[in-house]
Amino acid sequence: MSDVPEPPPAWGELTIECKMIGADDLGYCAFLERELVCRVCARRHVLLLAQFGFGNPFVLGDGYTSQPHRGRGIFTKVLRYALNDLKKNRGVNGEVMALVVPENTPSIHAFLRAGFRTVARLRAIRCGPFLMRRSRTVFDAGDRE
Repeated sequence: MSDVPEPPPAWGELTIECKMIGADDLGYCAFLERELVCRVCARRHVLLLAQFGFGNPFVLGDGYTSQPHRGRGIFTKVLRYALNDLKKNRGVNGEVMALVVPENTPSIHAFLRAGFRTVARLRAIRCGPFLMRRSRTVFDAGDRE
């Protein structure tokens, strides 16, 4: 085994990198010629899923693609890269899930194209500091290998 890390994968001019952004959190960023065009976060501790009995999976979310680069499949590529990285390089043996607001149709389609499937739709209500209302669609990656 070599001590030299593998270069990040590239799709034409698109390069994807992963960085630690917290104790257990990762940030996946896509660059076109050194310009950040897309990002998605992988978080380990998401209280909303735990409150609904989903345990403590890695959760992909907080994604964004810059306006001029939308509709080109970049977000889907970043999701696939993140899922592969979590499963193969980070030792994630459990579920990888995602939370998406129901109105965000482009993100929903990207997660479905990346191999995720809808497993639940959550609705809660917020009262003061307590979360009791929040609509989210929950996706998981299934047993994708």
